[in-house]
Amino acid sequence: MINNRNGGSIGSFAQVACNITGNLTIQGNAVIGTSNRNDGLGGGTTGTDATVNVHANSISVVGEFDSFVSANAGGRIGNLGLLLLSVPGDVHSGSGTSLLVQSTGFNAPGGPFIAPGFIGSDALLNVTAANLTSDRFIDAEIDEGRGQIAGNASLNLNIAGAISSPDTEFLVGGLGGQIGGNASMIVNAGNISGSTTGPFFQIINADGGRIGGSAAMDVTATNLSGDSLFVAILNSVNDGGATGTIGSNAAINFNVSGTSTVKNATFQINGSDSVAGSAAININGGTYNVMGGTFEGFMD
Repeated sequence: MINNRNGGSIGSFAQVACNITGNLTIQGNAVIGTSNRNDGLGGGTTGTDATVNVHANSISVVGEFDSFVSANAGGRIGNLGLLLLSVPGDVHSGSGTSLLVQSTGFNAPGGPFIAPGFIGSDALLNVTAANLTSDRFIDAEIDEGRGQIAGNASLNLNIAGAISSPDTEFLVGGLGGQIGGNASMIVNAGNISGSTTGPFFQIINADGGRIGGSAAMDVTATNLSGDSLFVAILNSVNDGGATGTIGSNAAINFNVSGTSTVKNATFQINGSDSVAGSAAININGGTYNVMGGTFEGFMD
């Protein structure tokens, strides 16, 4: 980990590069990241790019696997923020997997607002693997709640086999944040499951947030299963905050060619009147089995 917190300064770039020709096996927890977060003495500054690149044949972590690029609570990355996992084999954790690129206004989830985080160009989270699984949770996020990403925010997962955990969540955006370019989420997998919570796919832009370009979500899988499927682009969350704005189009494309089996399924674009271009939800192919709950699709 590169720790540049509490007013630290790196004049050029910060890079964490793990190039492992074999398997990465950890008996405890694994933490791989770079952080400019403000922990009380000011945000750190990285002059240009902050990148984390992990290449291994497979990754197996008995505890929790955390990988991140952070500019939270007044941290500053001058250019690109990138988290890249390239794994031909499996990625598995026993206690949870957290993959985060962040420039929020907070130094801890649920904590008080400190100062806006800042990423000066694109924020990218890219994962390629045979299977992405955990015994506890999978959380992949590009989060700029109350902060700023000057360029695009793009989350891309290409998983040949399964994405599976009890709690499976993917998020781009944040309450009251700003993305200068496009916000996009692309998830491709053989099968996707979240047995206790989820699967959960969300681009959020509420409480006066702004996306300068488009907001686009594309999810493709053969089969999907879980507790409650939630798929949404949210310009509003009905909390009394101002509706966010999207400068171009908003689109959800959900492509499950086989069977989706969940207790509830929700597809929505909230605050579609604040989308400058078109707003559309496209559910393509497959069979949806909603067991005892509701299937809802709406725009407001």
